[in-house]
Amino acid sequence: MKTFEDYKAEARDLREQLRDILNTLDTLASNAQHLADVMADVHTDLDEADTTALGLLNHVGVIKPTYRAKIGAKHFRMLAVLNHYGSAPRAHVAKILGMKESSVDQLAHQIRKNHLGDLVSRKGVYTLRAMGDGVTDSQDFRLI
Repeated sequence: MKTFEDYKAEARDLREQLRDILNTLDTLASNAQHLADVMADVHTDLDEADTTALGLLNHVGVIKPTYRAKIGAKHFRMLAVLNHYGSAPRAHVAKILGMKESSVDQLAHQIRKNHLGDLVSRKGVYTLRAMGDGVTDSQDFRLI
């Protein structure tokens, strides 16, 4: 049978175990609070970085140079030639415009890309199917 002293010793042991558990819980709570503070700082840093990234992204369009082929008189002259003579071989268009055949291909590409006209090329022969709006109003739209 247990004596009163045994119960007191058992209670003392349980009290020490409880004190150890409470100290451990206090340490864990302190660590959890520290971790929460660190996570809040990281969250704030991420928000600031996100805001900075969005600002940079918005200014990239302003900073980044864009290349756009300039539409010149030769583009309109090519359209005028094809409009006047109808379908014409690439070599003939090149002689009329005074340039190389490969340059005529580049002009045709830029005309299509900028919607100045609907050109069709079949076996080196260009055909103008339709012209874009305002092309005939240009002062460069002439044969000479």
